[in-house]
Amino acid sequence: MEGLAGVVSASEVNSTGPDYAHFRVIMAAETNAAIDGAMRAGATSVVVRDSHGSKQNLLPNDVDPRARLLRGVSTGPRNMMEGIDSTFDAVVFIGYHAKAGTPNAILEHTSTGNVIDFSINGVSLPEGGYNALHRLAFRQSRRRTKSGRVWNRPCGTARVRRLIKWPGRTPWCSR
Repeated sequence: MEGLAGVVSASEVNSTGPDYAHFRVIMAAETNAAIDGAMRAGATSVVVRDSHGSKQNLLPNDVDPRARLLRGVSTGPRNMMEGIDSTFDAVVFIGYHAKAGTPNAILEHTSTGNVIDFSINGVSLPEGGYNALHRLAFRQSRRRTKSGRVWNRPCGTARVRRLIKWPGRTPWCSR
C-alpha cells in the first residue's frame, strides 16, 4: 500500500490510522484499473492477492468481480505471492514501494522493516524483485520504478507520484 497514489505516511496504510479507509478505497481503485487493463489486453482470468500487512485490506465487494481475490495471512514460503504460480503469464504489482535504504523514497522498507537488504546473486532486490515471476509490470512510486528498470528484465512501469522536498519542511507527495 505504501506505493499507492497519494500515500505519504505510515498511518495511511495502517489499519488503525485515521485515513486508512480512504487509502483502502484508493487501493481498490488502482487494483480495479489493473484488472480492467488486463482484461482489455486479453487476459482470460485474473487473480488478485492482497499482500499488504494482514492481507485484509481489499474488501471483497470492492474488487472487480471478474477477478478472484485471495486475502488473509499466509505462513507459507510464498507469503505475498500465495496462490500465484508458474501457470501465470504475468504479474502486476500495485502499491509496491522502494526498498530499504533507497534515498529520497516515501516509506521505503523491505519486508517487515527489519530487513536491511535482500540480495540474490549479488543483486539487491526490493519486495517486487523477490516476489517476481518471469514477466512483470509495475505501478509504483518513481523511486521504486527506477529500481525496477535496473534489476529486472524488460518490464512496464507507470509513475504514480513524485516526492517534493523543501528545506526545513515535511516532504509531501504529488500525483
